Formats: sequence, structure tokens, C-alpha cells
Amino acid sequence: MRIAICHALDGEGHALVPEFVCPADISGKMGQVRLTVKAVNEELAKRGHTARVAKADGYFYFQFGEAANWLDRTVRVPTVNALSLKQWIDEYQRLKKLNAEIFKTTVAGKKRKAH
Repeated sequence: MRIAICHALDGEGHALVPEFVCPADISGKMGQVRLTVKAVNEELAKRGHTARVAKADGYFYFQFGEAANWLDRTVRVPTVNALSLKQWIDEYQRLKKLNAEIFKTTVAGKKRKAH
């Protein structure tokens, strides 16, 4: 079995976990760590977020915490590995911002109707 030193890095090149020895994955690529839902959720928690990623049939979605009342919470990718860890965090931030805008627009519309 071939081995390589693996590094899990964020988008800025900072190590997310200490380096470790890992075998080549099933595709034969050396040094690539398979991303898991658990790893994404741990990174969200590490950054102080209470929302978590969950798998559905053919897509993923954010649930709990900040995402509990989001109107748009889905990430349309077939596997968690379709995105990097940085892309998952970016997607969380994008949806958080989008839902804040949706909520602002909804609240503003209700206030105008009340007058």
C-alpha cells in the first residue's frame, strides 16, 4: 500500500488538523482526504455556528441553530465531496446572507402593508 502525508487545509492554506499518514483513496489520488458531513459540522461548530449540515435524497441542507427558520437552506450537490471544506463554509455564509435578505424584504413588505 502506498502512503502519503495528508493535510486538511482551509481555503487560505491553514491546517485544519495536524498532518497525518493516509493511504491513497480508492481513486488512487495520493494525499486527498475524503470530506465527511461530520467534518463539515465540526468546522461549522469550530467557527461558532450552531447550524449543521444533513444529507437528503440527492442534496444536502443546513438545519438547526441559525438555519432553523431559513427559507432557502439547500445545497444541490450529490455528495459531500462535491465541495471542499472551504466551499461548504462559503455556501453556509452565502445562504445565511441570502436568508437575512429574504427576511428583511419580507418584514419590510409587511410593515408597508400595515400602514
